[in-house]
Amino acid sequence: MAEFRVWQNDRWVTVLTDGPTGPTGPEGSTGPSGGPRGLTGSVGPTGPSGGPIGPTGITGPSGLVGATGPIGSTGPKGPTGLYGPMGPTGLIGFPGPIGPTGYLGPTGPTGLGPTGRTGPTGSSATSSNVFTAVAGENLGQFDAVYLNADENKWYKADASDSTKVDVSGIVTNTGGILADHDGQIMAPGVLSGFSGLTQGSVYYLSKTTPGALTTTRPTSGEWEVPLGVAISDSSFLYEPGYTAILQAEDLEWIHTGIAGEPLDYGDVVFQDTAAYGYYRKASCLGNIRQSRADGIVINTSSVLTHGTVTIRLFGKVAGVRWLFYPGSLLYLSSTSGVITVNKPVSGYQTYVGRALNEYTVWFHPSLPVAVT
Repeated sequence: MAEFRVWQNDRWVTVLTDGPTGPTGPEGSTGPSGGPRGLTGSVGPTGPSGGPIGPTGITGPSGLVGATGPIGSTGPKGPTGLYGPMGPTGLIGFPGPIGPTGYLGPTGPTGLGPTGRTGPTGSSATSSNVFTAVAGENLGQFDAVYLNADENKWYKADASDSTKVDVSGIVTNTGGILADHDGQIMAPGVLSGFSGLTQGSVYYLSKTTPGALTTTRPTSGEWEVPLGVAISDSSFLYEPGYTAILQAEDLEWIHTGIAGEPLDYGDVVFQDTAAYGYYRKASCLGNIRQSRADGIVINTSSVLTHGTVTIRLFGKVAGVRWLFYPGSLLYLSSTSGVITVNKPVSGYQTYVGRALNEYTVWFHPSLPVAVT
């Protein structure tokens, strides 16, 4: 080491300096490595999150909706188009139903000779219109019969013979009536005591078995004689529909016309002669034309004025909850288009048929009769 003096900061300063560096000695051996690395310390807890998010600023108000422009004025209604030409005139209707059978006249004086012993009276079936008459041949209970006016005796009706097709009664005597003996025969009404009837079916006079009832409808070229409808398997509504006719086509007793006012299913209507083909609701308080029951509406939905309406002229109509008691006589009401069990006390009495059950009527109208 060398020593020398230098002037520094207004004074002499002794400075020691190193001598020349000696040669480097040999490198010593590497010492042993240190001990094992210490364990990693656990991670410190996470510091708290920053402060809460500040509230969202208020949305600025929406701009005003512009005013709706005025609706333009409706243009003038165009003129109503001309009615189309009237369709061809329909076929002439079939004869109206036969009126109820009149009462029998008084019995003529008894001829000479002793009167034979009268046999015991059988228990008749239920009926509201039964009379006593003489059989011209052996008759069975429930045989459909006709009157031979020349003899004033009753015989089995037969749909295969034009002279025997007009049924005017049904035998009600239990066991029937022997030839030349008297017994009970029923005019139109409800008759009980049958078995095996098909409820709701229309029955006709048989063309193969004289006096018998059948559900087989005659075909073209045969005599059609409807006798009534089964109320149940044991009760029959004897209601002859119309004069026997020679069946020439499939008759459904349905007519299509035009509604003269809004009409619904089950409305009773008359045909307005002032406007051909138009139907309007009938009422017993109308005039004699307006009190007719020319048909009953069977459209499944309401029909508007000038709409096409389908009318049943005769037969079974179901689907309305009329709530009538089975077998009840039905009349045209003072309420337009309505059927009632109450016989009118003013205006016209128009019989329209009978109730088969609370949902079904046998529509068989008569002509109006003035109430006196």
